Amino acid sequence: MVPVRAWDEGETLQWRLYRQAQSLHGNLKGLSAVLSLLKKRNVEMDLEDLLETLPGLLEQHHSAALWSADVRNRMTAHGLVQW
Repeated sequence: MVPVRAWDEGETLQWRLYRQAQSLHGNLKGLSAVLSLLKKRNVEMDLEDLLETLPGLLEQHHSAALWSADVRNRMTAHGLVQW
């Protein structure tokens, strides 16, 4: 019989953080490509320029009340390992 490894919540959350950052990085590359094309640029937008543009892109989708509720729900789901 194979021994069962103890579940380390901190390790699991660190792995989840790593994977979400990796996914976010890929999505930022996609945003950079789209913005570069929209601005008819011959060169790609770099990360620093994108990070300056990002707040304006996000504000049209942001609601403080919804943000708080959604983050709380995700915290609960992560705590219950439901992701």
